[in-house]
Amino acid sequence: MAALNCKMKTEMHVGAANAAPLTTFLQQMIPHHANAINMARVLLKAVDLHADRFVEGLMYDIINGQTAQVTGMRARLGQLGQVLPEDVACSNLTSIYAAANMSVPYSINR
Repeated sequence: MAALNCKMKTEMHVGAANAAPLTTFLQQMIPHHANAINMARVLLKAVDLHADRFVEGLMYDIINGQTAQVTGMRARLGQLGQVLPEDVACSNLTSIYAAANMSVPYSINR
């Protein structure tokens, strides 16, 4: 969860100072929603929520509803001639974990 949160915070730092407020909003909300979707997926995989129907339903509502919203926001950015930066700052797990004051629990040998 810490890595997901770090990724979202990094990706939300987008937008030029002179960007239209709507463009900045969309560019920042997409990673925010993507984080909620990913957190819900992790929780569904990591915790047995069958006994808590509200929370289990909430996770699926977040996944389904916010996925649709992300799709719509990406489409609107395209219509506005704007883009959403890709995962430029979040491809290095070592730096993601370091930003969260954690260490990578394994090493990657290449």
